[in-house]
Amino acid sequence: MSDQELETRGSADGFGAGPQAQPDAGASDTTRAGPSLSGGSWSGPTRANLALIALSLASLGCIYFLSPRDGPQTASGDQKLAELRVDNALSNLARPNAANRKALEVVDTFYYQAKHRQIPLKDLKSNPFIFKAPERPKPTTQPVPKESPAAPKKTEKAPAEEMEEVRKLVLQSVLTGSREPVAMISNNLLTEGQKICGWTLTRIKPRSVTLTWQDKTYVLRMSQ
Repeated sequence: MSDQELETRGSADGFGAGPQAQPDAGASDTTRAGPSLSGGSWSGPTRANLALIALSLASLGCIYFLSPRDGPQTASGDQKLAELRVDNALSNLARPNAANRKALEVVDTFYYQAKHRQIPLKDLKSNPFIFKAPERPKPTTQPVPKESPAAPKKTEKAPAEEMEEVRKLVLQSVLTGSREPVAMISNNLLTEGQKICGWTLTRIKPRSVTLTWQDKTYVLRMSQ
């Protein structure tokens, strides 16, 4: 192979590049040192990594400051207490006590009596659940009682007896100042027109009264 062909292949493969293919030493140092202070910028992957790290730190800080310190222990204690109360209530309900036994006995007794002591319907004279009006009583005749003989009329007293009774009367006091005069005769308070011992008081005066019977007149005076 001639020297010209080797030189051509080296140029194509990059091995035999001339002065144009050799990199500048100053440029290589500048690229390795990163962005310059005269206005260079960070690359895209580096900025994304920094943002992700900052977001992770912020999330951890929020979780640390917002999470309660004694929350899990307190909630766990309350939950255990509630479960204990529920278990106690269920055990009390399931456990038959004396009061429940007595109540069950009473209910069983009522049920037994209603079932075994009830009189069968066929043994009853009538159905107690069907109302029947009572029979009307038959009219009866009652004998009319005989009239009893009339009581004998009171016989009138003789004039002598009437005079004897009127003489026994005593005029105790007379009140004439009121609208209607009043006389007290033998403990009886009388006004004009009233009767005492069959005699009618016809007139009242300050110290005497006048009594009449049939056609007789008697003046009763107040004692001195």
